[in-house]
Amino acid sequence: MVRAGHSGSDGTSPDLIALRSTKKFGLECKAVNAPNLYIERPKFIHYQEWQKRTGMPVFIAWRPNHKEWKFFPLEILRETEAAFALSQSDLAMGMTFDDLTR
Repeated sequence: MVRAGHSGSDGTSPDLIALRSTKKFGLECKAVNAPNLYIERPKFIHYQEWQKRTGMPVFIAWRPNHKEWKFFPLEILRETEAAFALSQSDLAMGMTFDDLTR
């Protein structure tokens, strides 16, 4: 696991990049105490482009209200007018860390 420098400020890569011989992926981490999680459209599009460029999937890691982290592929987020979103009802679809690293 590598923390990407300036990931939150410049948006050039996800927050964390996991590299193993059998599995590689990027994580954008959000600990948000709100009923919904929003990823701004430009940032979401950038993560899609990063996936294509690197060949590594990007997952949104969401930890709502100090609960367990859940991991979502970009394709699960719903498009809204200004962003891409997850809601509390989506948490059941989220993967655990064990699911993600299997």
